[in-house]
Amino acid sequence: MSESEQEEKTIWQMVNEKFECDHEVVHLRLRGGNQYVYQCDTCGKATTSALAYDKLSSIERMAATPFDRTIQDNWYAARKDYHKALVEMRSRKMSINYADWRRGHEWQRQRQRVMQRDGMICQACNENLATEVHHLTYKYHPHTPDYFLQSVCRACHERITARDKGES
Repeated sequence: MSESEQEEKTIWQMVNEKFECDHEVVHLRLRGGNQYVYQCDTCGKATTSALAYDKLSSIERMAATPFDRTIQDNWYAARKDYHKALVEMRSRKMSINYADWRRGHEWQRQRQRVMQRDGMICQACNENLATEVHHLTYKYHPHTPDYFLQSVCRACHERITARDKGES
């Protein structure tokens, strides 16, 4: 499992924990014209399978309201919004941390070491002067070994980054 898949799994675990429903408040509903089920008022799920018609009193059947699909639609929309907010929050946090890290002395020393190792030549085109250092993976970030870094010129770095993001 990749690091991004692991992070996504963790985010979904957080969503599932927040949106775990105990179906505390349920009401008898009529679904599809002749099926009676208990529906959770919080998440909208049917908490029972169809109930036998003859097991319900006429008063219960008359009191049953139509099954409300909007409850479940709203529940899933809220889950989706919460997931999106967590992803955006994590992305902002990572970009802030990454920007701070790039300004740090540790990265500047490692960057210089990689540039010197590669003779200041772009390792992608082998022609231009290298001005940047590209991560082949962020799996080990912020402790990326030098062998997962390569010196590149700006043009090659932009091309590689676009390819990695699926933009080309």
